[in-house]
Amino acid sequence: MLERDDFATRYKKEKPIGIHEFLYPLMQGYDSVALQADIELGGTDQKFNLLVGRTIQREYGQEPQVIITMPLLEGTDGVEKMSK
Repeated sequence: MLERDDFATRYKKEKPIGIHEFLYPLMQGYDSVALQADIELGGTDQKFNLLVGRTIQREYGQEPQVIITMPLLEGTDGVEKMSK
């Protein structure tokens, strides 16, 4: 997981990386295993998490899901991404 650009940069600079930042992609990835997902759609900001899901699926003997990423939607302010 330290291959993620953001993590690698912060690790080299000895900046903190929260445990939740490791757990979130793992938990989201395990969702793909539990659902036996064939395909998953997400925003471009979720690409790393989607790829983690593929890795975990392989470890569980499942065929890795196809991932499709979409550009982020702008919020009503025209700057920030749209929230949930």
